[in-house]
Amino acid sequence: MEKWVCTRCGREHQGKPVKNEICNADGCKGRFKYNRTCKICGEWFPAHGETVCPPCAERGYKRSHGQSVTVECAFCGREFQRPRANARGEKQFCDQMCRRMYERSVWIERTCRECGKHFKVRESAIRSSNATGHYCSRFCYERSMHVEGSRTYKGGFERVKREHFSGLKFCAICGTTKNIHIHHIIPFRFTQDNGLDNLIPLCGSHHTKVEKIWLPFIEGFENPADAKPYVANVLRSRQRATAAVLMDVMERVKAKRSGR
Repeated sequence: MEKWVCTRCGREHQGKPVKNEICNADGCKGRFKYNRTCKICGEWFPAHGETVCPPCAERGYKRSHGQSVTVECAFCGREFQRPRANARGEKQFCDQMCRRMYERSVWIERTCRECGKHFKVRESAIRSSNATGHYCSRFCYERSMHVEGSRTYKGGFERVKREHFSGLKFCAICGTTKNIHIHHIIPFRFTQDNGLDNLIPLCGSHHTKVEKIWLPFIEGFENPADAKPYVANVLRSRQRATAAVLMDVMERVKAKRSGR
């Protein structure tokens, strides 16, 4: 629950008051302050976005962070103390240097999807890239994405981007025009499709996030191409909404400039 209370006389205001509204109850010149009930103890307190009162927040912090446990570093084996709330996960490290050294030392043996060659790759590289852990070289990666009528995947893709995305591009998610990538709605390795209905511009940040969110869903289909209507519908809807917002902003800017 929430309410607005005068800071001087304590009178409650019905609904949200107007900005800088004065109480005016029996000549009171106080102003109203936002109050809400604490989710833990149920008491009213002046809030600035918090959901629990300061005493409950302090007790909760001490309860969750005050207890320490002994854990062992996954790289060097040294035992160290860590707050119980932070000691979650399979691997714990005593410092960032041990974390980086561990990631560099763990290698996984993989089989190239294109040529069948066995190779080793760092575990951290597999988590950060869709291509690194599946192909032994860039040559095999591009050969697996060969486009009919083009010598390489890269050459055919670059031609499509020059022809259809050479103008002003904006991210379909956030609308920015900086660091724009051309994203395959269904990965090229599944469909070999460089058509416009399978391409959408995304910024570098949202390109990575969209791939991580949708890739498990796409790989769940026996034929990944069958996932295209679902994924495309969501991304195109967001693209149209973003375009509408950008057009509205441009019209406001034009109107403001013409009114000067």
